[in-house]
Amino acid sequence: MLALVVAPHGELRDGLCALLSTIPEIGVVSVTHNLGSALELLADHCPALAVLEIGALGADHLAQVESMKVACPRTKIVALVGHSEMVPGLEASGVDAILMQGTEAHRLTETISVLLGSDNGHAD
Repeated sequence: MLALVVAPHGELRDGLCALLSTIPEIGVVSVTHNLGSALELLADHCPALAVLEIGALGADHLAQVESMKVACPRTKIVALVGHSEMVPGLEASGVDAILMQGTEAHRLTETISVLLGSDNGHAD
């Protein structure tokens, strides 16, 4: 299964990629730091999973998340947020899971495993 990480260059992105590489269901991880590339990757490859660092999407993050869901509705989206006030809007935008930045790695991998396990018919 393909996965997409949308986050700026740095430790968070590197850590997410390293963590995703330990999940057996995930074979390939694509990485980008901007929405244009993310939407293109979604349209071209429809990955099973997208992990978004919401701060990387900018002020219009809700509309951007909705655009991602339109581009590939079957992609499971995990949003990492820095502030709890972002949660209500993201819940309405179609994300499949919302976690606070700094969530322990085992919680993130458990969340991803549950999401991927619920979509057995997803095309790679």
